[in-house]
Amino acid sequence: MTILNRRLREKRQGYRPRSSIILIYAFLGPPVGSLLFLLGVFLFSLQDEINYGVLADPSVLGVLKGIGAFLLFFIFTIPFSYMFGFVQALLTGVVLSGLHNKNGKAGYLAAFLTPLGISAGAYAVFGFGFEFGQGFAAAIAAIGVLTSLILRFLFRGAFENN
Repeated sequence: MTILNRRLREKRQGYRPRSSIILIYAFLGPPVGSLLFLLGVFLFSLQDEINYGVLADPSVLGVLKGIGAFLLFFIFTIPFSYMFGFVQALLTGVVLSGLHNKNGKAGYLAAFLTPLGISAGAYAVFGFGFEFGQGFAAAIAAIGVLTSLILRFLFRGAFENN
């Protein structure tokens, strides 16, 4: 192999997408987003109990029933999380992978801004024709941003240069 061919091959290898980043975001992003969504719903439903100081069933068994129901809902929502969050998570993984290859790193700022931009773009393209409203779009964007930051933190080893 000539020196020129070897240098061209090394240069091409430097711009390959980091498949680990794409896979992490595509396959773990929607369930983490679903968990964040359910935590938000759970906290929102506790608003009356927190405001008035009355729990529906304050016994240990009542708390265990609540935890069981939460886990059951989480397991039930995992398949639906891929319907609603797979494209956003996949695009976030692709963009962060490309930023990682271009700059040698994809930091937390990129993990914050990328899903925010994808959500804003999706709302601009699809949101004005539907009656979802701006609150729904803001909630989806917030879930995407939090999910991206959580995955960036938990899998920070995938973002290190090898």
